[in-house]
Amino acid sequence: MKRQLFTTALALLPFLPCLGQNLSSNDQEEAVHSTYPTQGFYIGIRATPQLSWMINKTDIDASGYKTLNRFGANFGLAGGYSFNDHIGAEVNVLYSLDGKRYKVSGKEYTQKVNYFKIPLLFVYTTQPATFMFLGKIGPQLNILSMAKVSPAITNGTTISDNKDQYETTVLGAVANAGARYAVIDNLWIDASIRYDISLTNVENKSYKYFPSGRSDTHNMTLGLEIGLNYLFK
Repeated sequence: MKRQLFTTALALLPFLPCLGQNLSSNDQEEAVHSTYPTQGFYIGIRATPQLSWMINKTDIDASGYKTLNRFGANFGLAGGYSFNDHIGAEVNVLYSLDGKRYKVSGKEYTQKVNYFKIPLLFVYTTQPATFMFLGKIGPQLNILSMAKVSPAITNGTTISDNKDQYETTVLGAVANAGARYAVIDNLWIDASIRYDISLTNVENKSYKYFPSGRSDTHNMTLGLEIGLNYLFK
């Protein structure tokens, strides 16, 4: 009996390295997946220091006019669902400090235009690991919150609060590209470059002092978005 066991053990020896390699490979795969939150619902917070512009061809072509950027930020909440290791969907509710700075005949003005922004995003991540590539893209609804120009402008009347010069809702698009870091199984940090642009005119053409023949104005922002996410398991 002992001799048979010894003979069987000797016969199995050549296969032990392969068996060990398979076990090690399975362990490594489980370790990789254990550091990445896969399928499920998650919530998060977002904050983005950003630069913003308001681009209008009529202004750019005007003599003595110079467009400048404005430094601002957006911040808010996120919620989403990861369908698998790579694909997900996410919605954000953000408050964004947009607008522009510009000069007319050497005098500088600041136009503040703040929005509630609601992007609906398609989310893609690369193979699960501690660090992954992250990409997001989708449409965005912008809801006007506030608009003020400083110093006040006289155009038939002296104007500081000029919310009525802008559309209440604007359709836009947003794209993100960056990286995701898995802190633990259900907590990860995102860092990505965020760009958004309005696809429809942000100015209200029904405003009584709206110049005839003026081209459309499009709002743009570019910033570094930082996100913290928690997955419900």
